[in-house]
Amino acid sequence: MLYIYTFCVFINKHSKEELIKVLNLFIKSLDINVKIYKLIIYTNFIETLNNNNIELREYYDKSENRYNDIWLNLSYNKINIYKDLNKEFNINFLWIDLDTIITYDISYLNDIDNIFLEIGGNCEEKKTIFCNSNETIITKNYIQGNIWKLNINLYNDLIICLKKLDKNNLKLKLDLQDLFNYYIYFYKEKKFDNINIYGNNYYKNLLNGLSQWDINNQTHACYNGLEKMYLENNILKTKFDNSKEIHIVSFTFYSLKTLYNILLFKKLFYKYI
Repeated sequence: MLYIYTFCVFINKHSKEELIKVLNLFIKSLDINVKIYKLIIYTNFIETLNNNNIELREYYDKSENRYNDIWLNLSYNKINIYKDLNKEFNINFLWIDLDTIITYDISYLNDIDNIFLEIGGNCEEKKTIFCNSNETIITKNYIQGNIWKLNINLYNDLIICLKKLDKNNLKLKLDLQDLFNYYIYFYKEKKFDNINIYGNNYYKNLLNGLSQWDINNQTHACYNGLEKMYLENNILKTKFDNSKEIHIVSFTFYSLKTLYNILLFKKLFYKYI
């Protein structure tokens, strides 16, 4: 069984109707492709959901706010709840963002105790990870925040790393994903021992990051990228690189909202609608 958790929390950023629509896409993609899974959804407005694979829990945040932004604090809280779930179940839960579509049976992630996802592709532009320091990472190697899995030792090490950053007054730009980027590329000095990165040193034949939308440039989900996607033997691929498979479709919520009513989107992802 694949153990997953996610948030479906209303913070006046997207409507409840939009949140539910995207959640249903995500759940349907799990039901079709993964089948045997347990998904815990932390929410502040959904009361019932008719699916035996899913448990609804009331969203909570017991941590101190790190940002002057409700969304960033919500996003950072993923790691706090990972720790609580690990303590409760003694299992390493997989985090997956709500605005994600699974197109393959990713139960193989049970075989490893950690996973990270890089953007991938060929883009050599540099991305900064701090608000007040100039450390950069090449876009194609940048770690996204939409899917990841930790083990408890890795969690503890990340918290130690974060405390050192706080002590040095280094302000991460994007909550957890920039913590992951700093940890992997600076704190660990690109030593990938015991760290699995999709498309890099783990399942190298996959293109699960945002480069699936444009393999040469930094972008989010877009119509041009959608036009390049196709199914081959029921496996999603892109004409950007037809040697790679797509098991996870990475969106941002805003970009998914611009696409999910388009006919081309409905034709490609008809099973999940």
